Amino acid sequence: MKTLILDKSKHDRQGFDCGVSALNNYLQMMARQQAGNDNTRTFVLEDSDCPETIIGHYTLTMIPLDLQALPARLQKNTVAPVRQG
Repeated sequence: MKTLILDKSKHDRQGFDCGVSALNNYLQMMARQQAGNDNTRTFVLEDSDCPETIIGHYTLTMIPLDLQALPARLQKNTVAPVRQG
């Protein structure tokens, strides 16, 4: 297995299904658009035997998240990032 940046010409985004529709939809419809706007970078874990198959994915962003804007149930287990000054 290898972790690589998402490549729309190589990776089968439509065939990915982790069982969470919001994550599937993000990968299939938003990940490339967000990367194209320089908002995020999505990385995929590809199958070594079948490189077009995505096993998992994660996305990094430089945009800070306002934790106070999250619903209370999501805030309780979230730690605010330490800001360098």
